[in-house]
Amino acid sequence: MKKIALLFSAALLMLAASCTNQEIVSDEAQPLKLNITVAAPGGPDTKAAKTNWAAGDKLNLWFDDNDVEHAAPDLVITYSGTEWEAGSLRSGVSLKADGAFSVVYESTNNLANYTSSYDSGTYFFNPPRATFSNKSVVDNETCYCRPLIITANDIAYSFSGNTLSADIDALKWEVNSHFKVLIKNVTTGLSAPDYILKVNNDSQPWTAAAGSGFSLKTGSSVPTANGNVGSNNVGLSGGVQEPDGIAFYYSYFWAYQPGHPTDCNITFTLYEGDTAKKTYTVTGKQFDPEFKYCYGVSLKYSSFN
Repeated sequence: MKKIALLFSAALLMLAASCTNQEIVSDEAQPLKLNITVAAPGGPDTKAAKTNWAAGDKLNLWFDDNDVEHAAPDLVITYSGTEWEAGSLRSGVSLKADGAFSVVYESTNNLANYTSSYDSGTYFFNPPRATFSNKSVVDNETCYCRPLIITANDIAYSFSGNTLSADIDALKWEVNSHFKVLIKNVTTGLSAPDYILKVNNDSQPWTAAAGSGFSLKTGSSVPTANGNVGSNNVGLSGGVQEPDGIAFYYSYFWAYQPGHPTDCNITFTLYEGDTAKKTYTVTGKQFDPEFKYCYGVSLKYSSFN
């Protein structure tokens, strides 16, 4: 009997130890689940520079009624190629049963490369600058390597059972980079930020509108994202590396003459490093886009002289 009692006591001790060491996972530690529909940014128009989401694309979200005195997004979700996957909520963020958020997409998918500043209730996010050290070459202007920027504001969401549900429909997307120039087959070995492009409508005193990054206004319950933040006034934009070439994005560009829509001459001026400058001019062209998508043109590097 004594032997049986000892065995029974040992079993109880093992069971107690097992219960003591058992990991308890709270609801807060569980991964955030998504039930989210995200409309394509380009819509049905195949002329748009971006017509769908690609694997690795990231959306940066800022929620309502949270501590907005910060630069980091409250949540980043990433497209896997088939579905959107959630990262971790920023420390201190709490979601309500029903609320709203604003969202920013920037095509480098690397918000960590941006610098942020705060002024009078608004955060400003700027991408890297072009790497020119001799700014006199480009008229002493500040030039940013602006990517494609798309924003959406006041998106309704619900939160239940650790699942975030939302629908970002096509009408919510605001394309903030309306004009793109892609230069293909660049063979110099320089990196994209070593290039600056200026686009000018020679038939009118118009240059493409250069921009920097985006802003986030924190004065209301839902932070408001705005991708139309200017930089210089002379049409200079830095290069962004993309799979098929070096891209230059602008807020907008017009090339037309009332009554003579095909009489415009457009000059593209490409700055390389600190000194080299090449140009390419096209004649008899028209560019008068709708400000709904990002439209653009592709040029061969060999066309510049």
